[in-house]
Amino acid sequence: MIERIAKLAVRKLSDSGVIDKTLIDVYIYGADAFIYILASTAGLLLTGIAFHRFWESLLILCVYYSNQTVGGGFHATTHLRCFTVMEIGLIVCLIILNVKIAPCVVYILIVFSVILFLGIPLVLHPNKDHLEDQRSILKKRSRFFAATHIPVAVLLAMWNRGLLMPFSLGVTASAISRVVGHAMRERHRVL
Repeated sequence: MIERIAKLAVRKLSDSGVIDKTLIDVYIYGADAFIYILASTAGLLLTGIAFHRFWESLLILCVYYSNQTVGGGFHATTHLRCFTVMEIGLIVCLIILNVKIAPCVVYILIVFSVILFLGIPLVLHPNKDHLEDQRSILKKRSRFFAATHIPVAVLLAMWNRGLLMPFSLGVTASAISRVVGHAMRERHRVL
C-alpha cells in the first residue's frame, strides 16, 4: 500500500514536470521510504502514548534511529516485518522501564553496547552496497558516534537520571540490531 501511494505521488509530480522522468524509480524508492518512516514512527509513538511513556519512547527511537543511520544493523525484508520488529522491541523496552534496575547495570549496558559498536562499526543495508568503497570512512564516523554515547550517558546521569534508562535501552536495542544485522550479513555471505 505504501508503495502504491509513493508511485501515485511520484507519477503526479512527474506528470507536472516537477521531477526528472528518468529518475522516477529513485523518487519512488525515496518516497516509499519517507512515507514508511513517517507512518511507522507515528505508530511507534502512539505505542509510547498508550504506555504513558511518550517522551521515553521518543528518546529510545531517536537513539535507535541515529545508530541505525550511522552504523546500520538489522534490516527486515518488508515494511510490515520492520514495523513488527520495531514495535516488539519498543514494547519490550517500555516494559523494562517499569523494572527497577541498578544504576551499575544501566552503565554496563551502555559501555557493553559501545564496545559492540566499536567492534562492529558498520552493517550496510543491502540497498547500500554501492557505499562499499567508502567503508573505512563510514566505520570511522560510526566509531566516533559510538564514542559519544559515554559522555551523553554521563551528562544524563548528572542532569536527568530519569532519561538515562530510556537512553540505555535505545543504545542496547541498537547494539542488538547491529549484532543481528552483522550475523545475518555474514551468514548470507557464507551461503
